[in-house]
Amino acid sequence: MELDFSSLPDLPQTKTLKRIASNLWRNEEVRAIWVEGSFGQGNADLYSDADLYSDVDLRLAVPATRLKEWETPDLTALFEGRCVAHQQLFQNEESMLLHLLLDTGDMYDLGIQEVQGVSPGEACVVLGCRDPALARSLTEPVHASPESPFIDPDPAQVRQVIIDFWLRSNKHCKILYRGLDPMVVLGLQNERTIIMRLWTIHAIGQDTGALRPSIHSLTPQVRSILRFYDSPLDILGVPGRTRLELMESIELHRDEVSRVGRTLAVQLSFEYPESVEATVRDYWNEFKSQER
Repeated sequence: MELDFSSLPDLPQTKTLKRIASNLWRNEEVRAIWVEGSFGQGNADLYSDADLYSDVDLRLAVPATRLKEWETPDLTALFEGRCVAHQQLFQNEESMLLHLLLDTGDMYDLGIQEVQGVSPGEACVVLGCRDPALARSLTEPVHASPESPFIDPDPAQVRQVIIDFWLRSNKHCKILYRGLDPMVVLGLQNERTIIMRLWTIHAIGQDTGALRPSIHSLTPQVRSILRFYDSPLDILGVPGRTRLELMESIELHRDEVSRVGRTLAVQLSFEYPESVEATVRDYWNEFKSQER
């Protein structure tokens, strides 16, 4: 039984994928092999969120009685010596997911699951299947729409996010006073996530909540920001190579949160925390006077 690669997109990753899939298919325990994600759409190069650097979501189905043997697969053999590093993302009694880096720089999410538990949650491209019933389940239309990462903003929660920003920002005085300047960089990075969240609410009237940062979770947020703001890197990309630059970044963040925060207070009808901002700014001005 030969594999069918005709529906794969014309991307550089496809050449390596064909070799790896063919190697895996030689093992009779592999009852089905398919790809999901952007490659599973059949034309990944046409999708805005899939390009030359898309991960390959490769999936295998094996008999339940053999799944345990696949808990520690010989990735060197399966990937022809091309796997240079991997990590296990999750594992349960019915499936597991490995994240792999190949020597080509390509990333693979290799999912291995038992035949009886196969239920693709999105469109996929079946490369090969030895079980007709399984093949039918893999090719059934998937009607579930992707869950939106956005939610309606809660005014009280948005106000608290702004307060949280000012409380965190107030700690910069202590850190700088103690000469722990590199620690400021970490604080500024945390502040940038807050600024991006506030920008998103301002841009589209929707909140992302407290995202766990990843390419997939941040992509809709960043795209919404880029459609609304011309130069977000003017704030997010400000350098912090010296103590003076760090202090300038702190003030730039504060000015932006003050600006967009007040706009959101009007937009969502909540009271902007004026006293909190004023207290932090007064404390900062006192600190700066000592710096001179």
